[in-house]
Amino acid sequence: MQHIKKFLKRSNRNPSFFFPQKTECLLEQDLYIDPTFFKTGLQDKYLLGTRFEKIKVSKLRRKNDNGPYPLHESPLYKYLNERQKNGKTDKQFEELIQNIEKKGFNSKSYILCKYRSNLIKDGQHRAIYMLWKYGPDYEINVLHIRVKNDLLRFKIFPWLKKLT
Repeated sequence: MQHIKKFLKRSNRNPSFFFPQKTECLLEQDLYIDPTFFKTGLQDKYLLGTRFEKIKVSKLRRKNDNGPYPLHESPLYKYLNERQKNGKTDKQFEELIQNIEKKGFNSKSYILCKYRSNLIKDGQHRAIYMLWKYGPDYEINVLHIRVKNDLLRFKIFPWLKKLT
């Protein structure tokens, strides 16, 4: 955990404008990132900023077509409140819950949020479960990340890309 904080502080303090790191450097750290999310949302992108925080789970948000909304308004949160009544189950979500109950919440597991906001990019199921189980004041590890697919400087100066 200590070396993750050092990595994040170093990347915040000394951002490399001309030679940003690829997001694959996150995999080298001792933290859990969902492999499916990494492949679809982070792989082969440039990491422009990171920030580690402990945030109250009630401050996290999700976004849909109508804009950002708090987690307690999520269909998943409503599912948790009504799952005994309805008899309907979300198998994958229930497996996650059982895993957390059995092994505890993994300290290497971070909720990934959009940089400088609390909009969740990955980890909504975990965050919603923690909100439901422990309440709105529970603090959770959040990693704010800012990524870009391609950088204008590489379009203008394609030779810079070879140096990264």
